[in-house]
Amino acid sequence: MDTKRLLIQNKSRYPVVPASIEDFQSVEGETIDPQTVLKQPNISLYCLDDANRRAIFVETAPGIELSQKPFLYQAQFDHAQHLISMPYSTLAELARSLPALGANLIIIYSVGRSGSTLLSKAFGQLDGALSLSEPDVFCDIALMCEADGSRDQDLREVLFGSTRLLCKPTPTIEPIYYVIKPRPQAIHHAGLMHALFPQARLVFLYRDAVDFICSFARFRDDLRNTVPELEANLDYYQKVVPLIKSYADIIDFADPVMDFYILWWLSCLDSYMKLQRLGVPLFALRYEDLVGNRQATLAALFDYCGLPESAVGLAFRAFNKDSQTSSPLSREKQRHLEPDEIDNLRARVQTLLGRHDEINRADFIVPGTFLEN
Repeated sequence: MDTKRLLIQNKSRYPVVPASIEDFQSVEGETIDPQTVLKQPNISLYCLDDANRRAIFVETAPGIELSQKPFLYQAQFDHAQHLISMPYSTLAELARSLPALGANLIIIYSVGRSGSTLLSKAFGQLDGALSLSEPDVFCDIALMCEADGSRDQDLREVLFGSTRLLCKPTPTIEPIYYVIKPRPQAIHHAGLMHALFPQARLVFLYRDAVDFICSFARFRDDLRNTVPELEANLDYYQKVVPLIKSYADIIDFADPVMDFYILWWLSCLDSYMKLQRLGVPLFALRYEDLVGNRQATLAALFDYCGLPESAVGLAFRAFNKDSQTSSPLSREKQRHLEPDEIDNLRARVQTLLGRHDEINRADFIVPGTFLEN
């Protein structure tokens, strides 16, 4: 299978859902040299087409800096002029030809709605930092995980190749630091990421479960289409929310969106706890501390990441605006929650968390969390 340019005929996607080759109608164009992907800064990795074992890149007009947008996947879709398909084997070969990444790679994991986009943009204020908010290839990688380990080799090669190809120069940035903030399900294969990039600095951002689910509830109507046919596809959704099948007997499948996201939160913290027990080093940070004492938390975080103290002042510029502005999750699109709705959500959080042996409180603090003395 060759590396080919795909000519876009039409494009359409539902907001918020992960990027997919199905977002585009395209026809096959000419075969191109795979090195083109490395040499042209306006080509970036969009998603995987796992059914055909190929990576999909988008090609945009020269000079557009996609990393400055709230979410990379949406900016790629909006500005895509052509697609490029590349076999997994070629992706791996290209990745192995590039210099190794060390401690200059920073991965921001999170539960979502916890300031991770803000933190990504804070890193992006630094000179020489390429900070990518939600490159969606990691959503596809999560779906490659099989409980029997049958795709472990594929998983390793695609995760390594995708991460390495994301960390290449862009139209305006020659990176010194590489910051990747994937969607929350990436925490479930953070152990493999650590094995592939052992010097990378891993960060985990989370918040109180009630505040988390209230934040999602403000977009409830927009989120209903993110979990279609949940009850009939639990094996699929378990790759995104690993605990979901063990809670299937109490999920409200008539309107499951809030239960789904509560279990999303719980699954992320559960995966973090497993990583802790395996000895995977992570710097955990609560949203409440990030916004409540940004000076102390950013100073500690940047010290962990090996960044100079002077970088903290530069990062503060990101706090002056809505990091998700113009996106489907921006502040102006939030709806008001009534007190009784908040009470119902709190009760539902308590019911679901009450079944977990360890993470049984909405304000659970994971070990390794930065707490100012």
